[in-house]
Amino acid sequence: MAEEVQNVEKPKEILEIEKAYGVELTEVSFQFDGSYELGNLEYSQENDSITSICLNSLKITNIKVITRLQSLNYLDLSDNLIEDISLLSSLKNLSVIFLTQNRIKDISPLFELNKISHLRVNKNQIVSTSGQLNISNILYEINVSDNFLTNVSFLQGLIGIDFFHADNNYILDV
Repeated sequence: MAEEVQNVEKPKEILEIEKAYGVELTEVSFQFDGSYELGNLEYSQENDSITSICLNSLKITNIKVITRLQSLNYLDLSDNLIEDISLLSSLKNLSVIFLTQNRIKDISPLFELNKISHLRVNKNQIVSTSGQLNISNILYEINVSDNFLTNVSFLQGLIGIDFFHADNNYILDV
């Protein structure tokens, strides 16, 4: 585990996010390796309806703060250092999820979400999955490219997928 750095100003990217979304991240832990964890999120009642957030390329490792945004339907956390996405299972309104280029090994927490229309989990470390996506509407796009998948059985029974990307995996049978 990286050592924590104390008394460091928030990066301009975090300040821009706070301004754009009308929120304040009150606990940001900075690490010697350049990464940071987002701790506590404070926002006014009028901003309780944030439906879209893009936090890509910020070296984020912990996403606990995101779970406070229950109205989210669009989430882009691409190009970060995220390993655990289990907390996303509580965001029942998510329909667009971009988690490209992180350190995710298990996407099964997303199987609890039934409104997903676009899912990008390419360029991660996904080896296998247990369970199935439970989509009540049409899944238009899924990208699982550049992982270590040997099968895509989690997609069994889904219809209407317009774009399916699974190149650079170890899939033997579809």
